[in-house]
Amino acid sequence: MTNRSKFCALLLAFAIGIGYAYSQSAGIKVVYRKGNDLFTIGADGKQLSLTNDGVPKGNPLWSKDGTKIAFERQIDEAVALDNLIVMDPETGRTLGDIRIRPTSSGEMDSIRYIERIEWLTTDKIAAYGSINPSTVDVLIIDTKTGKETMDYTDDSGGAAFSPDGEHAATINGMPHFSQESERAPELDIDNLRVYPA
Repeated sequence: MTNRSKFCALLLAFAIGIGYAYSQSAGIKVVYRKGNDLFTIGADGKQLSLTNDGVPKGNPLWSKDGTKIAFERQIDEAVALDNLIVMDPETGRTLGDIRIRPTSSGEMDSIRYIERIEWLTTDKIAAYGSINPSTVDVLIIDTKTGKETMDYTDDSGGAAFSPDGEHAATINGMPHFSQESERAPELDIDNLRVYPA
């Protein structure tokens, strides 16, 4: 594939406005939403329909290795906070249909909704949800088991993860509603305070 065709595929991703490109030896592929369904398209112009159920979807995202696509599918808030779907982009087969914070768990939730997702590893996804204008709760979801494995709260927009997805840095003590003089920033790594000592 030439650099020009790679550039064109990336340009297509941004022109569509919803896409996220993934580059591999077979070329660049983009996942995008059209109406309420998801599609992929490569530099060769071949479009593949991934979903056709008409249920609203958002935040389609390729895994780091390009073998899976994760996205959020609308779900009744009486059932769960969100519905995370993991799909094989080659076959369209659903690999995971995960209810994030299902109401049946009886757990009270301070998160209003999931704003974005991020692949951490091939089997872990971070789901970011606002508690208030400055505090974000980040839920780590194991896509194989569908279970929430960790929960990080951050007062500066969300946890930051190490490249291998195994460690998280968060800032606490900086809620938006407190006066500057009352703020006491604290840096945590994996929920353990490292600053101040």
